[in-house]
Amino acid sequence: MTRINFHKQLSQNLKLMKQELHNTDDLVIREFTISIKNHPEQEGALLFLDGMASGEKINSELLRPILLDARRIDEPIDANLLIFFRESLLPAGEVTQTDNFEEALLAIMSDEVILLIDGITETLTLDT
Repeated sequence: MTRINFHKQLSQNLKLMKQELHNTDDLVIREFTISIKNHPEQEGALLFLDGMASGEKINSELLRPILLDARRIDEPIDANLLIFFRESLLPAGEVTQTDNFEEALLAIMSDEVILLIDGITETLTLDT
């Protein structure tokens, strides 16, 4: 089996994920812009299956830190945003980082949420 790699372009990763999940209507994609002081804006997306992941938990533990708490950061971010989110903003025990597309796909099908960011060829999988 050929390993599928993530692309640098968020749009390509979203397209590939939709294809691999056979364009199911159950795939929820929440796209957003990440805006942090002293860091260029980047597009991101959370992906999960409707009805599997907890919407309340996604909002309070994932979207809020990514969209609101991150804006309060004043110091420059040395690492890429995935590392910064994993180490500084998201619940520690529930986050893993992978560059393996198949692992991310399996995570979605296992009731987890994945975070993709434009320009980064890895993802975070988040247990909800």
